[in-house]
Amino acid sequence: MTHSKETSSTDRRDATDSVTEVTLTYSSYPTDSSELDSSPYAKAKNSDTDIQPSRLSLKDLPENLIVLGDVIGQGGMGIVRAARQMLPLRDVAVKRLHFAKAHLAKNLMDEALTMGGLEHPNIVPVHLVRLTEDNSPEVVMKYVHGRSWNEILNKIPQRDDALEASLEILRSVCNAIEYAHAHNVIHRDIKPHNVMVGEFGEVYLMDWGIAVRLDNIDSVPKGLVGTPGYLAPEMLTGDPNDVHIQTDVFLLGSTLHTILTGKRRNDANSIVGALDAAKKSEPYQYESDVPSELAYLTNRACSKEPGDRPNNAKEFRHDLESFISLREAYVIRDSAILKRDALISIIKHYKRSKNGETEIRTLFAEARFGLEQALRLAPDCAGAQEAFHDTLMAMIYWLLDNQHYDEADHLRGSLGRSDDALIARFSDELLAGKQRSAESQYLKRMAPDYDPTPSRTGRQILGISIMGIVAIACVAAIIYDTMYPTDISPKRLLISTGSVALVVVLAMFIARQWLFANRIGGRLFSTVVFGFLCAPIFAIAGLKGGFSGEAIMVGDTLLVGLTMANVYPIVRTGRWAALFALANVFAASVFPTWAQSGFMLSTAFSAACVVYDWTTREFKYADIPEAGNGP
Repeated sequence: MTHSKETSSTDRRDATDSVTEVTLTYSSYPTDSSELDSSPYAKAKNSDTDIQPSRLSLKDLPENLIVLGDVIGQGGMGIVRAARQMLPLRDVAVKRLHFAKAHLAKNLMDEALTMGGLEHPNIVPVHLVRLTEDNSPEVVMKYVHGRSWNEILNKIPQRDDALEASLEILRSVCNAIEYAHAHNVIHRDIKPHNVMVGEFGEVYLMDWGIAVRLDNIDSVPKGLVGTPGYLAPEMLTGDPNDVHIQTDVFLLGSTLHTILTGKRRNDANSIVGALDAAKKSEPYQYESDVPSELAYLTNRACSKEPGDRPNNAKEFRHDLESFISLREAYVIRDSAILKRDALISIIKHYKRSKNGETEIRTLFAEARFGLEQALRLAPDCAGAQEAFHDTLMAMIYWLLDNQHYDEADHLRGSLGRSDDALIARFSDELLAGKQRSAESQYLKRMAPDYDPTPSRTGRQILGISIMGIVAIACVAAIIYDTMYPTDISPKRLLISTGSVALVVVLAMFIARQWLFANRIGGRLFSTVVFGFLCAPIFAIAGLKGGFSGEAIMVGDTLLVGLTMANVYPIVRTGRWAALFALANVFAASVFPTWAQSGFMLSTAFSAACVVYDWTTREFKYADIPEAGNGP
């Protein structure tokens, strides 16, 4: 008993729920209590139906169910008019034959049966097929308010947002073709002209007039059909048995080609030219702004051999959808690859120069960031990983060329895979870096000894003293020779050179505190003392040996040259003074009368070089002798 009560209660609840879920209409809703008693709901207790024959009679039907309007299209077989269907009330399109011919009637009926048997959102539905007064078929179809896709494309290559919109339309066309293939139907005339886009984005594949059903292929007459600018090569035979689902794949590729280029795949100025292009079906070289994935898909779908094409429309659609879903990654990748190419170009231009460092670093950062972003969006983004590797390699080699070793080594960690050539380069740079480090340490260690700053005061005192003494000596010699025009004797040279040496040694003694501050000062002291003391010693030797004054002065001039050569690079201009002195030695050897003038000029020029070098020139690391060659 308990169980029965529970069942009864559940049944009543289910009945109540089902009644409350029924949509009420004006004809079923009771308007007063008397009608409530006679309503179908009241009678439902005793009867399963309350339908009366009188209630089903259709009154006031229009005499003409379809009213024809203007012509909206026509082809080789028939004409299409806009029309108004009166029951139900809606806009329709009506296709009729141009001429009431039996074979044309059969073709139109085949088209109607094909379209009518394909119920798909992207295929125009057939509402009605009937015979006209001349006994020819008339096909009533959905009227699509919109525009032809060909009109939308307008022969313009599609890019950016327009490309994305066109790919979405093509995806819908693929859906229609997939459905048709599943029902053994081949369209054979896919092109933008045969696609309509509705006002609300609906996409319909139209014109199934030359479509064939594979289960009835033997009844299809032979003959070349299709649009020459889009034909697949196997369609040129005119044999329906040569057509297969990959023929429609070719036509999908041809349509994609039109999207990308604004031109027909078999582009030519004549039908014969278009047919010849279809026969060759050669790969097309697309512009650089065409996404490489779409270029590859188009050429693959339009391969001459059907076996080289995608297996079916579904595979073609999957490749298309893969690009659509990864389009953002591809756009970023393509932009970054352009940055990479610019980076490689500017690195080749500047190589080891740092003039373009800012631009190089900017391009590298932009290229690297873009490629990393593309790989984050799509880890399998074609070409992005290779471009990323090339970008890093180019930057690493530039860093190595410009001795940014730590930065290059850090960047090498981002490569993800080893490179034998790069490893060898790093080994070479490591060895060279150690050598440069040793040289740097040597320079740092030797720099204080060769820094002229501590001995600057002493050198200035010595330089001015030498310049003054030489000037006084030269003037005195000229005056003496003018007053007493006699040959210069070794004794006179002993007195003059000895006096000069005495004054110079005295000046150096005064400046010893500064001269001996570091190694450069000590070397200078020893060289100058040696040079000036050798002159009177050389005069004594000449006096004892019986040499003439000219011979002694030639030797003194040579001594000046050797002294100036020895003080280089402490005196950077010393080599020029040495060369000048040697030239005077050569001149005096040929013309002995030039001995005195050559000696005085060499001494004066050397003194001037010393004063200039010690008072104006800044210290450079080149002044330090190379490691192992220091004094």
